[in-house]
Amino acid sequence: MKKNLVLLALIGLAMFTLCGCKPTATGKDGQEYTSYQEACRAGDFEAALIFVDKLEQETVERDKYDRYIPENIERYTSARDYVFNAEVQLLMADGSQEASDRIIFLLNSLPQKGTKLPEGHEGTDARTTICDGSSFNKDFAWFCETIYSYNDKCRQIMELCINQKNKYLAEKIVKLVKKRPTSSEVEHWEYVVNYTYEDIDAIKKMFDDAVAAGDFD
Repeated sequence: MKKNLVLLALIGLAMFTLCGCKPTATGKDGQEYTSYQEACRAGDFEAALIFVDKLEQETVERDKYDRYIPENIERYTSARDYVFNAEVQLLMADGSQEASDRIIFLLNSLPQKGTKLPEGHEGTDARTTICDGSSFNKDFAWFCETIYSYNDKCRQIMELCINQKNKYLAEKIVKLVKKRPTSSEVEHWEYVVNYTYEDIDAIKKMFDDAVAAGDFD
């Protein structure tokens, strides 16, 4: 009898492990999804973002050295970008002005993590590498990551606009690109913060070249 009780307890634990640990999200129509990829394939991006929000909560965790945990950041950024790109692809295929406006809304809704340091800020805390050492400003590193990712999305959308002759959206994207935060070493382990027009100029050139080549005609 005792052996049977132990066996039943082990079976119950196994069922809990299989059924209780995997996150799920319920869409507006009541459909339950087990991953953000599944929700995106169904076109339910609100449900997909529930998974992204859960992963986002884990990014604030730090290890015993007070560093961000790389695996948490990678899982979150991968999910965030997957969901964003999936919806943008669908909207670009639509091609309407309403769909273009929705893309602008999605860009403006991307979360900006971390803390922006002022131009010219100097010191060991101005270094921008995430999860590397403990003598730099981790929040500034997080801020840099979000800006790099945001501008890269602007570049990708511009490429799609050129391919699909969507000048309406392309003109708006040009105005949305942000200055790129950087830091350069001025002395050993001393860094200074700068903000450049590198990304703005590059995407503006993509647009101007496309106009000159008649790609939007």
